[in-house]
Amino acid sequence: MLVLLNMLTKTMNPAEYICMCGADPDDFYTHHYALNMRFYTHFTSPIRRFADVIVHRQLAKTLMEDAVQENKYELAEWWASTTYKDVKIEQLKSWADNCNVRRTEAREASEESADLFYTLFIKSLESTTELCSVVGVLDQSIDVLILSNGIRKRVYLKELGLVSYDHVPSDLTDESKNVVASIGKLFLQWKRPEPSQTENTYQVQCGCFSTEVQLFSVFRCIVSVHESHNIDNNKDPLEMPRLKVIFYFEKITSFV
Repeated sequence: MLVLLNMLTKTMNPAEYICMCGADPDDFYTHHYALNMRFYTHFTSPIRRFADVIVHRQLAKTLMEDAVQENKYELAEWWASTTYKDVKIEQLKSWADNCNVRRTEAREASEESADLFYTLFIKSLESTTELCSVVGVLDQSIDVLILSNGIRKRVYLKELGLVSYDHVPSDLTDESKNVVASIGKLFLQWKRPEPSQTENTYQVQCGCFSTEVQLFSVFRCIVSVHESHNIDNNKDPLEMPRLKVIFYFEKITSFV
């Protein structure tokens, strides 16, 4: 489930704040999928989200205008004290755009922080063994998801010490409809001293061992900090240290 969620959410467009004033609803996809509502806005957390403050004050302005129409001037004055005065549509659009930028930056900072602290943890251990699921098969690399923490990493084939490798791309039976007949695969071949053979690891004519890698294959991997990075004495404090993920030759299982 973790693997599927990671793959599906990566393809989704992030939610955005938009100003609907003077805009055609048909120009935007406003439907909230999970709640099954045509329109939805953040509202409940004005102490931590500026977008919620904007919505609260826009609502206060609407209630103020209703109170004026009902000749409830004291109530209208109270609502007026909690709202913006003379806010232009362009300013609302600018605020919405800025909220989108800041939220994206906050999410990226959170992801990079989790990555950094996990890297520091791995450095304190020197290396550790993790179960990783394949979530992407490329011609010269493999994307894996570390199942214990949900961190996604790219494994470069040139760093695995392989004898050779063969990439078989995905086969599209109908390119116009993107119908996939078979998913991409990688065949890795490398030598290991006294390997323990399994049904997923078999000896080939070259005297090396070959393993098939495809989407959702699960491997035991060695995770360590890349040798080219020195976290303690990094010249550029903004440069992220890179984790190094190494496959064992043994494939644990596959869900495909």
